[in-house]
Amino acid sequence: MIMKYIRKINLTEAKRFFIKIDAEHFPMFPGIKEEFTLVVKKKKFEVNIDRQRRLWAFKFRSLVDFSHDSIFEITKDEENIFYLKQIDLKKIFKD
Repeated sequence: MIMKYIRKINLTEAKRFFIKIDAEHFPMFPGIKEEFTLVVKKKKFEVNIDRQRRLWAFKFRSLVDFSHDSIFEITKDEENIFYLKQIDLKKIFKD
């Protein structure tokens, strides 16, 4: 089963380049400081989540737009590989 987490980042997340994982969705991720593979635009990165449930984006921030109110979707497949993509509402709700 594919699991999914969607988050609109706030100003602090945008300025400091991280994505907060809420408590409800945290169980879909490996434990604190356990490395896992995150694929962003077909590039693989080894990342982890810190004690405050933050996924830091320093390794891949140049591949996505980290601005206030950006929306990210993280999915986990059956092989425990995670994929991050940015959701562009302008494309979804175009006239």
